[in-house]
Amino acid sequence: MQQRARAEVLQAGVSVEVLAAFNRAFFGTIHAFCVRLLESYGHYLGLPPTFDVITDDDEVWNEFVQQQTTIGRSLSDENRRELLRHVQARALMELGRRADLEPGIPPAGKCPDTDFSAIHRFSAKGATLQTVPPYQKELKRAEQRWRDTQDFVRWPICFSKAKDFVRIKREAFAPVRRWIDQAALCVAAEVQRDYRAFRIERGLLTYDDQIALALGLTKHPKIGREIREKSFRVILDEAQDTDPRQFSLLLELTRRPAAAGDWLETKTDAPRPGHFCMVGDFQQSIYRDRADLSKYRRIHETLVETGAAEALQFSVTFRLDTAQLNFVNETFREILNDREQQVAFVELNPRPQVLPGQVVRLNLQPAKLRPDPRGKVSDARKAAEEARQLGKWLQETGLAKLRAETWRDVAILCPRKEWLQTLRRGLRAAGLNVQIQSEKELKGDSPAYAWLTALLIVLSQPRCSYEIAGLLRELAQLRLSILPLPLFDAVNEIVSRTQLRERLNGLPRADFENLDGELDALLALAGSSEAEHMTLTEFAEHLRTHFADPREIRPSRPDAIQLITSQKAKGSEWQAVIVPFLTRDVRSASPRYPRLLKIRETGETVVLLDLSDATDEIQELIERENRQEMERLLYVALTRAQHTLV
Repeated sequence: MQQRARAEVLQAGVSVEVLAAFNRAFFGTIHAFCVRLLESYGHYLGLPPTFDVITDDDEVWNEFVQQQTTIGRSLSDENRRELLRHVQARALMELGRRADLEPGIPPAGKCPDTDFSAIHRFSAKGATLQTVPPYQKELKRAEQRWRDTQDFVRWPICFSKAKDFVRIKREAFAPVRRWIDQAALCVAAEVQRDYRAFRIERGLLTYDDQIALALGLTKHPKIGREIREKSFRVILDEAQDTDPRQFSLLLELTRRPAAAGDWLETKTDAPRPGHFCMVGDFQQSIYRDRADLSKYRRIHETLVETGAAEALQFSVTFRLDTAQLNFVNETFREILNDREQQVAFVELNPRPQVLPGQVVRLNLQPAKLRPDPRGKVSDARKAAEEARQLGKWLQETGLAKLRAETWRDVAILCPRKEWLQTLRRGLRAAGLNVQIQSEKELKGDSPAYAWLTALLIVLSQPRCSYEIAGLLRELAQLRLSILPLPLFDAVNEIVSRTQLRERLNGLPRADFENLDGELDALLALAGSSEAEHMTLTEFAEHLRTHFADPREIRPSRPDAIQLITSQKAKGSEWQAVIVPFLTRDVRSASPRYPRLLKIRETGETVVLLDLSDATDEIQELIERENRQEMERLLYVALTRAQHTLV
């Protein structure tokens, strides 16, 4: 983006002053911008002069948990004891670790009593005879435990789906559940605050910390004004993927210096004219867990309603040719229908001198697939056959008919990363070169990084008892021989003596590309780290700290078809795009409990302690949101093709 903008600026022949101003502009992620703010002003929030960004906090979390002796300080002693009778401390801790919460408000009074008599009076009939009477019996025991003791209460799970009984049960438990939810959210916010303070004290920040702390700077009475006096002008791209806290930060930066309060709440001191611009597409909102589509809608509408901004709608596509454009318009008029919180579809219009393009339907041929013992053919077998037929068709069709210059200009998009492996096997069997661009996204996924890190960790910890482990005994001798060596020479010696390069080269080249180059890059990193006076132990810890960092994107090969997830394809384009597996069920991973669920329509936050808390209405809401996100993801996938969509 920076390069393209610079090219336009230079082509416009601007003055030296404008060019100098452009060179001062920041291009980058919101997180990188936050780091700049924290490096300048973080000490006002108690942040140490230097800090590290962590992506994997398991070790830090375990250390934090071990030192926590009390949770629930924000509640009265009586309410704290009562909450811990209903919710395990571990569940409250996990909520605080993963949630993003505002400071909670403690319940006004003690846990309310409730009347379960309507549940006990319910007369079971038919199918409910199998579920309701056992539940009533278990409920009576739990109720007695709740009223007569101070022990932990494990409320029974109701397996009945009878709507009249479920309604009675929910009404009976409603007062207690509301109290538990409010108290749990209060304690979880407290844990979140304590855990963040624990990380800050050690100079360790997560990506969420960067946003929260930078936002905290804007609320600081002195520094907030000083930052706004810099008169930032913010241009936000991919606004639909921006989470609520990021939005709050960017909006706060563009208000007048003396502004106070949250603009979205007060509607006063809006962003100054010409200081905030965002570009986004409701139809491409595909990160529901991170971004909040309802918050984006609200910001969009508030900016327009308050006169702080003007809304412009761009409907001309400079990517799609005529055939793909018509296909997308016809397909998505009913899918993105502006109903049940789904977004409204914006009809696409052609660019000047648009080309005809083509949309190709590949009809799969019937195949005799061996069923499993239950007489069914698995999705995996169907997918493998589809990949085989697709590979054969691509070989026969060739680049010219796909209207692509090289195989690199052909991309196959899938909504799930796991599906790409099936495609790779099928296309390779047809003699085609392929390259997966979504498979290995973390540094630790590379064998070169992972194996060298593991070796250095072992060799830098002399108190470990690895020297008695037989197979690893030789490492003890290796460690003694490298003790007097400088860091770069020591790492080189480790690579040589363990034959690490030869072992890496023994891995399948088709699955692991350029391991030689990756190992050389790590050796170069050892050399630069030596210049910074880093020891072997510090270098090993540095590699481990950044184990879960994103890898640099690998350049695509001209002779390889690109296999990539639909999510990662957003913002990109290819001359030919293939979207396979359209009849395959897209399954999401089972959610982790406890979890928080935000009801978009009301803004209410619901605590789900386990699967039994997910009522039919909540399950229906989750399924609807999943489906709608998949519909928008399909829109993204089908709008990446310049000339040919298959």
